Amino acid sequence: ECGYQGITRKRCKRIGCCFDLKASGASTCFHPPVNEAFQQCVMEGSARLECGYPGITAEECQAKGCCFNSYDINTRWCFHPLSDTVPARLCGMAPKKRVSCGAPGISADECMAKGCCYEHYQYAKTVPWCFHPHEKQGNYSL
Repeated sequence: ECGYQGITRKRCKRIGCCFDLKASGASTCFHPPVNEAFQQCVMEGSARLECGYPGITAEECQAKGCCFNSYDINTRWCFHPLSDTVPARLCGMAPKKRVSCGAPGISADECMAKGCCYEHYQYAKTVPWCFHPHEKQGNYSL
């Protein structure tokens, strides 16, 4: 589910979600299906690198090849996808399986420059934010 009950089509689309008024038994506003392009946009707000300007629309942002998500008003809405050198499919793993790739407090830019994955994990202080990708392509470890 994306948004809130009774959300309008315009607001749903504005936050980067899909809208279907005919969705029976499901939310009318929902996250897009997970695919590799979508996975390239899954990251914490602190890891987002600006790709647009204040007020950019989802359509303008995506036309630039960037990711758009306005659900969190405290971070960048239009941002660059994950580095092509570290495909997102190699970064999808459970926090407990992460092997650190940098010192605590490393920035997203520094981490990704090393060819590693970055995700600010706020729920456990011992989980590495900068971590090595999977060695096998296409594997998920959830």
